[in-house]
Amino acid sequence: MYSDYTRATNFEAEGKVVEARWNTKNHQMSLFKIQNGNITKQLHHARVLLTQSQIKVGDTFKKVKGSNMCLINGTSIQCVR
Repeated sequence: MYSDYTRATNFEAEGKVVEARWNTKNHQMSLFKIQNGNITKQLHHARVLLTQSQIKVGDTFKKVKGSNMCLINGTSIQCVR
């Protein structure tokens, strides 16, 4: 249970947003896919706070492990509660 709770905080990725969806069929959680070269990572968790006005396809994205903050287009935003 604790490892699932910390999964969003421990998520780490840097790259370009290639998919952004809100209210998915999986418990209405948001889904973000971040691509860097051939590697694509998914940020898909109930603790993610990002809104449609904060992130969109084509944005640059960076999140380091252990942080609740994301750097989106050079702006620091709390993305995990």
